[in-house]
Amino acid sequence: MPSDRMRLIIDQPQSGVWNMAVDEALLDTAINQGIATLRFYQWAEPTLSLGYFQNYAERESHTASLDCPCVRRHSGGGAIMHDRELTYSLALPVERLGPGGAEGLYRLAHASLISVLQTMLPAAAGSRLRLCETAITRPPADEPFLCFLRRTDGDLLVQD
Repeated sequence: MPSDRMRLIIDQPQSGVWNMAVDEALLDTAINQGIATLRFYQWAEPTLSLGYFQNYAERESHTASLDCPCVRRHSGGGAIMHDRELTYSLALPVERLGPGGAEGLYRLAHASLISVLQTMLPAAAGSRLRLCETAITRPPADEPFLCFLRRTDGDLLVQD
């Protein structure tokens, strides 16, 4: 049931459980009603989110997050410690993914974000942004616990 409907949602800070429930509902709406949604949100308290395929027991290795609430994301990747940040989610009907599928959309979204940030930031800061061109591949058992220690093609990177 394709639709031309699109929404932008900008939410106030909420709990991790709330944020993940809203993202899940938006994904369900994209799949079942064909409505695309870009959502920006924040976290009411420091929260650890685990990637969809991560084992909860791995959290024991990250002592900095043991006193924080923990939720599971519907996306893959590693754990993310959310605190004082702006997070976005993009839920699209499958027919809207376009050429390159999810990976192509991931790269396009980050390239667009770089373009916007470069117009908003001082030239020196904007010139430090780039896309990851070469993923770091490891056996699953050797993947770092935290998402931002991993590298996937199309990740947005800030050069030192």
